[in-house]
Formats: sequence, C-alpha cells, structure tokens
Amino acid sequence: MIALEDAQRRLLALAKPVPAETLPLHSAAGRYAAADIIAHRTQPVRDLSAMDGYAVRFADGPGPWRLIGQSAAGAAFSGPMGPGDTVRIFTGAALPQGADTVIMQEDMRAEGDIIHLSAPLDLVAGRHVRKAGEDFAAGDLLVSAGEQLTPARIALAAMGGHGNVSVRRPIRVAILSTGDELVPLGTPVLEDQIPASNSVMLHALLSAPACVTTDHGIVRDDLATLTAVFASLADADIILSTGGASVGDHDHVKPALEAAGAQIDFWKIAMRPGKPLMAGQLGQALVLGLRLRRG
Repeated sequence: MIALEDAQRRLLALAKPVPAETLPLHSAAGRYAAADIIAHRTQPVRDLSAMDGYAVRFADGPGPWRLIGQSAAGAAFSGPMGPGDTVRIFTGAALPQGADTVIMQEDMRAEGDIIHLSAPLDLVAGRHVRKAGEDFAAGDLLVSAGEQLTPARIALAAMGGHGNVSVRRPIRVAILSTGDELVPLGTPVLEDQIPASNSVMLHALLSAPACVTTDHGIVRDDLATLTAVFASLADADIILSTGGASVGDHDHVKPALEAAGAQIDFWKIAMRPGKPLMAGQLGQALVLGLRLRRG
C-alpha cells in the first residue's frame, strides 16, 4: 500500500503525450496546444485611436487647429500632419504621421475647418491612443504548449496571424464495468442487482473535445472473458475499469490484466474509500482499475 501523494506522482509518470495534429482554429476549441503559439505579427501594428475625436500634436498646445482630413478604421489618413494641423479620427483608426494625442469630439467644436477646444482642458500627451505593440509584438508567446485552447486563446492566436494550430489529438478512453450484479441502464433491476451507474458518470466527467470515450459495457466476473476484453483494448490511451479491483473470489481485474500482459505499477493506496485503486500499463494504454462505491 502506498500513500496517496506517491500514487499521484507515479500515475502522472505513467502518462505519455499523445501525437499532435494540425487543425484550423475554428476546429481547435477545447484541444491542447502541442507547441508554443508565437505571434506572427504585432498588434496593433500602428498607433490607433481609442476614441472618436481629433488627432493632434501635443506640442501644439491647446490649439486652435486646422482640419486637413479624416482617418477611419481601414481607411487611414495618408499624409503627414504639420504644426497646427488636426485630423478627424474615429475609434480604431490609425493615427496620422506626426500625431501623438487624441482629443475626444465632446471636447472640441468646429468653425468651418478651424477646430477649437469647447472648454479649457488639461491636455495629456498620448491620451486616448493605443500604442503599437500594446497587445503583443511579433515573436511574443501567445499560448504555451500544453495550454487548453479556450475561446479567448483561439481569438488571440487568430489575431497573432494563425489560421491553423498544432494540437494534441483527443485522448481515447475505453471504459468498462465489471460485476455480475450490474444491469444496463433503464432495464428492470432485481433485488440483488444494481444499475451500471459508474460508467455513465465517467463518460460525463470525461466529456470534452480533448477526450473521446468508448463504452465497452458490462463484463461479467469471469477471468477468461475479462482477460480477452482487456487485451482487445491495448491500443487505447487510457483504460478505465470499475469494480473487481479488490481481493475477493470474484475480483478478477488484477489477474486478468496481468494475463493480458499488463505491467502493474501499483495496487492499493492509503485512502478510504478507494483503497484497491490500481494503475499500470497495457500495451500503449495507461490502465486504471477503480473500486468505486456503488449500490
């Protein structure tokens, strides 16, 4: 019998990374990055306005200014701004060359092409400007290998210039229940029987884009039958069995695994309930024999 902490450490040591595959971003939600995702571009690539208003040069002081054009998102003002010039600018638009500050439209009034402050205002250099590279710069780490691709991280990868990403393929988990007392869900239950509830619970716990579960049903308490079932599942990533992991006359999981060729890493941990928990390796599959409470 080993301590819980030791069992956790040894169990994690048995885990091996699954292969990677490349997916378009719109199909990668919930999967885990197989490699670092690095920004291909800088965001924003230029200084942008964070407000609707007027782009000015802070060095010009409180104006007035001469209006020479406008800058909108996707349609930037193309020329430079000289001393005393201003450009009407909208949220998300690039600042013209020479501008470094935005004054909100509520604080300005126009007299033809001459723009004045509508009231005294303490100007602050760089006010209402999103600086180039404020979000990230080309070469920055956006998502670390091993992190799950949440909606926010997918958007970040897209903004960084990625259309496809390398992710770990889904983990294949085979689930089976053992016990002559078990009956399929939704069928009549006699007094000495119980519904096979553990498998459906495990399927629900593992339901995720990064995991594919298969249910191999109820396996009766027969050593030869259980051995054959285990042997057939050796190409899974994880095999989860419930019941039959203890030492009773009808507890065949451990001998069946060994007969199928499994190497048992540990069996029994200092924890109640759950003491008979078993872990090992069968082919490429990590095997977990769980003794879950039932009935």
